[in-house]
Amino acid sequence: MRRKQKKHKPRGWLTAPTQVDGWLTDAGIQLARGDFERAIATCRRILSHLPAHAAQRVDALRYLGNALAMLRRFEESYQVLSEAVSIAPNESDLWYNRGLAARFTSRTAQSVFDLERAATLEGSGELEAKFREELALARRLAGSELALRGLGFTMAQLAEQQDLYQRALSDMAQGTWGEAERKLRQVIALADVLPQPWGNLGLALMMQRRFDEAEAALRRALEVDPHYGIARSNLADLGRIRETGQLPQMALTSPFDNVRVSQTIHFTQG
Repeated sequence: MRRKQKKHKPRGWLTAPTQVDGWLTDAGIQLARGDFERAIATCRRILSHLPAHAAQRVDALRYLGNALAMLRRFEESYQVLSEAVSIAPNESDLWYNRGLAARFTSRTAQSVFDLERAATLEGSGELEAKFREELALARRLAGSELALRGLGFTMAQLAEQQDLYQRALSDMAQGTWGEAERKLRQVIALADVLPQPWGNLGLALMMQRRFDEAEAALRRALEVDPHYGIARSNLADLGRIRETGQLPQMALTSPFDNVRVSQTIHFTQG
């Protein structure tokens, strides 16, 4: 009786490349059918079996980033696509897709940088017009943010500020209030023009039971924008919180919620 031959697994792999290729085919079909949750599960299985250097990792990240974006899980998509471009920095569709994810996580400056890179790599390819159209929109959105901050504020500074804010929101979601406070103060130091960083700083301070400082932050948010209702509501609740010691559960806010962007997202498949 002949023994069954085992499928060859390269060093560092947890399964054979042929199995991974089959899973990648499944993920592509699931994505095309709009079965995004299943595509996410398939891609995560693939990634759990691949070493960091495997070429198939890029395709799995590509599919995963797109599926997450189609479910409007843009921050997760941005992080996944960031890993993808670090592995394959010369693939235009990855930069394009991350540029869209950057826009929908309020990283308008990074969106410009990514779409510029995508357009350069694409050159006169079939997606040139599409990439250039999205780049023009990204530049308009980032331009309005730069105008708010005044002369001398650079696109690089805007990218830093916006990324810091998103990382602060991630800290808040994880309950690491001190680290969130540190990042929010850095955001404000770069340009104090938006009420949301102050509003979220007020929440971070409140969760650390530093109520006087929280009140000052919320009042500053209203100085920046007297119509910022979330800060006004939280300020009104602060007296009760002081008395009872019962900390609130509040939704986190983005400083760029007022930016209007198309809700129709056309991610490329590479």
